[in-house]
Amino acid sequence: MPLAMLAVWGGALPGGTGRATQVGGGIRDVLATKGVGKTLATSSLLQTGQDLFQFYLPVYAHGVGLSAAAIGVVLAMNSAAAFVVRLVLTQLIARFREDKVLAGAFFLGAAVSRCCRSSRAAPHSR
Repeated sequence: MPLAMLAVWGGALPGGTGRATQVGGGIRDVLATKGVGKTLATSSLLQTGQDLFQFYLPVYAHGVGLSAAAIGVVLAMNSAAAFVVRLVLTQLIARFREDKVLAGAFFLGAAVSRCCRSSRAAPHSR
């Protein structure tokens, strides 16, 4: 399907600028660039959290008795929310700085997690 789309609408894509005349250094030069280390660390934390959520949520939800359909809806809503956030992310970053948006997202996630925590005990293993 992607190849068919490229064949039909590929001409609408902008052309390249040609080859770079200067070949840059390697990975050390990239890592030495200001802000790259902080960006990699932040991205790693975010991706680890997302991966843990997608792995453990179905296990936990099954343990508390949710059906497979309900678990699928929860995971789908998570993906839909990620899509919606990306629609407004550029406006948020234009209005606030990147670090403020990220800190606000972490704070909001912690607050929602704290408020929505169930008072029920964890399910017993079977």
